Amino acid sequence: MTDTQPALDRPPFAALVAELAELGFDTEPHASPGPRQFAAPDSTLTVTVDDSQRPPRAVLTSGENEPAWEITLRGEVPDAAQLVTLYAALHPQDAAAASHAIDGAAPTR
Repeated sequence: MTDTQPALDRPPFAALVAELAELGFDTEPHASPGPRQFAAPDSTLTVTVDDSQRPPRAVLTSGENEPAWEITLRGEVPDAAQLVTLYAALHPQDAAAASHAIDGAAPTR
């Protein structure tokens, strides 16, 4: 799992984007700032990160059920909460997977 320690000098959603890459989500090259859409061939979840909005936003959308559902995160959401939300969205019917994500995202003391 991606490092979830806060970093003041990184852009919003840096940890989320890194985790998406680790999970095999791809995006088209783009000019920043602007929306980027991430998708994986084996997932019904898409993630759109838009750093051109104020505040920046990430929208997680599932096409698994009709109607599709979405979760919107604002740029000030802590990295750990972004990652927990990602894993919960990837496994909406699997509480154990969401619990595992929470354990992995918890900061060490």
